[in-house]
Amino acid sequence: MPTLIADGAHIPSPVRDLEWVISSPLLLKQTPRPNLFADPETTEFIEKLRTNPAQLLDYLANKETRALGVYFEHLILFWLSNLSSVSLVSSNLQVFQGTRTIGEIDVIFEHEKRIFHWELAVKFYLNIGNGRQASHFVGPRLKDALDVKLTRIFDHQIPLIEVPETRELLAALNVKEVVSSAMMKGVLFQPLPGPPTQITSLPSEISNTCQSGSWVTLKNINRLASQGFSHFLILSKAQWFTSFYYSDEVVSGDVAALEKQAAELLKSGNTPIMVCLFRSSDSGIFKSNTRLFITPDDWPALAGKSYNC
Repeated sequence: MPTLIADGAHIPSPVRDLEWVISSPLLLKQTPRPNLFADPETTEFIEKLRTNPAQLLDYLANKETRALGVYFEHLILFWLSNLSSVSLVSSNLQVFQGTRTIGEIDVIFEHEKRIFHWELAVKFYLNIGNGRQASHFVGPRLKDALDVKLTRIFDHQIPLIEVPETRELLAALNVKEVVSSAMMKGVLFQPLPGPPTQITSLPSEISNTCQSGSWVTLKNINRLASQGFSHFLILSKAQWFTSFYYSDEVVSGDVAALEKQAAELLKSGNTPIMVCLFRSSDSGIFKSNTRLFITPDDWPALAGKSYNC
C-alpha cells in the first residue's frame, strides 16, 4: 500500500502517475531491453519522490501534459534521466529525408556500455470483437485501433533506427550498434458481462498479464451492481494512469448515483468515460478494484461499423 508524504499530505498525482508508468504490466509479451522496471535504483527513486516530489513537479511545470502520450513520454524521460546507470543520448530525434520528416526516434540511452532505443506508447482500447484479433481493440474516440498501432511501431518506428538518414544522425552522436524495443503500457477493456480476470484469448502480441478492465453501455449500467462498490470516481483524462486515489478524490455512491453522473456527461460529450469503482477504505486510500469505460448506447454499433467488426 502506498505511503503518505510528510504531514499526512497526499502523494501528488504526477508521482502516482510515474509509479503506474513504471510498475503497471506491459501490454506486449516482449519485455523492453534493458529491464529497468524492477531495478533497485528505480524502487529507491520512487520512494524518494514520495517523500519529496519537488523534483518531478518542477520538471513538469512548463511541459505539455494534456496529451496522454506526451505526458507518458515526459514521465519516462524523467525516470531514465534520474537513474545513475542510464545516460540519455537523445529523445524525440527527428529523422529527415531531404526536407521531409520521415519519423521520430522516441528515446536512445546508454546502459552498461550498450546503447538502447525505446519506442514509447500508452494506449487504452476496448474490445468490440472476439478478443483474438488486434483490430477488434479500438480507442474510445474511434480514431485508433491496436492493430494500427502495432503496425506503426513494428513496421515503421522501430525499423526507422536502421535507415541511412537515422544512421547518419547516430554517427554524429558516436552511436553504432543499437538494441531496439517497444515499451508499451495501457489497459485493454473487455465487454460486460464477463470478468476481465478470466480473459482466455488475446492477440498473439499481447501479454496475458496485461492490465485489463471492462466496458458497458449506459443502458446496461445496472450490470455493475454485482461489483458491490461503495465509491466511484469518473476520471478526467489526466487521471487515467494512477491506480490509487484519496478519500477526497472519490465519490460515495451506488449504481444509481453513478448512472446519474454518467448520463449527464455522456449527454454533453457523447464520448466513453472512464470510471473507477471502489469498496470502502479504512485507510483513506482507495485502490481501484474495477476500472471500466461507460459508453454511449450507440457506441458499440459505431465502433463495429468503423472497424468492420
